[in-house]
Amino acid sequence: MIDAFLVRVYRHLSLTPVNYKDEETTVTIINRNNTRRIYGVTEHLKNLKRRWSKLKFQVLDFAGMALREQIRIAQETDVLVGAIGAGLTHILFLPPESSVVMTANAEYTGFRNLAKL
Repeated sequence: MIDAFLVRVYRHLSLTPVNYKDEETTVTIINRNNTRRIYGVTEHLKNLKRRWSKLKFQVLDFAGMALREQIRIAQETDVLVGAIGAGLTHILFLPPESSVVMTANAEYTGFRNLAKL
C-alpha cells in the first residue's frame, strides 16, 4: 500500500524515486521557526560541524517550501533529524539505508513505526 502511495506521489509531482545516493553524506535538520523547534540548534550545529567536518549539514524549515522541493530534499538526505511533527513524514522519501534521528515521545510511536518501514 505504501509503495502504491509513493508511486502516485512521485507521478503527481513529476519526480523520480531515488535508489542511490552520491558519496557526500547529507544531514538534513528539520527545524520549524515557531513550534516543534530544536532548541539550541545553532550550538548543536556548530558542534556537529566541528566533529564531522566532511559532512554536509543543512537546517531547513519545510513550512515555506513547496511539497515537491521538500521531497527532493528528502531524496538527497542521508540522515534526517527532527522533532516529532509533520516534517518527519518525509521519512517515506529517504533513499535506502538512510537514518532518522527524532525526539523521543513514548506516547506516540507513529514516526518510529514509519521509520521501521
